[in-house]
Amino acid sequence: MKKIIITGGCGYIGSFVCNKFLKKNFKIFVVDNNSKGKVFINHKNIKYFNFNFGKKNKIINLINKNKIENFIHLAAFIDSAESVTKPKLYMRNNYELTKKILVELSATTIKRFLFASTAAIYGSSNRKKISEKSPKAPKSPYGISKLKSEIIIEKILKNTKISYTILRLFNVAGAN
Repeated sequence: MKKIIITGGCGYIGSFVCNKFLKKNFKIFVVDNNSKGKVFINHKNIKYFNFNFGKKNKIINLINKNKIENFIHLAAFIDSAESVTKPKLYMRNNYELTKKILVELSATTIKRFLFASTAAIYGSSNRKKISEKSPKAPKSPYGISKLKSEIIIEKILKNTKISYTILRLFNVAGAN
């Protein structure tokens, strides 16, 4: 059975992603401290771990002990307005803790890493269409923390055995 670790697996997007991987017969390891998300899917193929993804040793041990090859990193604080009043909190949680985990990943069984980023890295734009090549000018600490995370992912994982994908999300909405 294929295995995947999903940080932030109890959030809005995380719970949806868990459902998709259940349908593909994955064994899922959810790491979420439930500080923001509260959706937990009770299923025999989901193991839930209630701790912050920044607990580097716990994550690394979990990955290696279970020989997990796939990592989806969804855990983040996402409120742009709140990030303006608590910029250090957002930078620490979204960027610094992500960097802390990335530094250790090449010594694990992880082969694939997916990072959920945001359109907030583009800032305000008068353009009708935004592409990956559009200028990046985040206006909030939230957007800045995600852009810095993207940059560090590319820098750290570029010369490792780990393939990575950065997914920029725009106004996620819908129902499962």
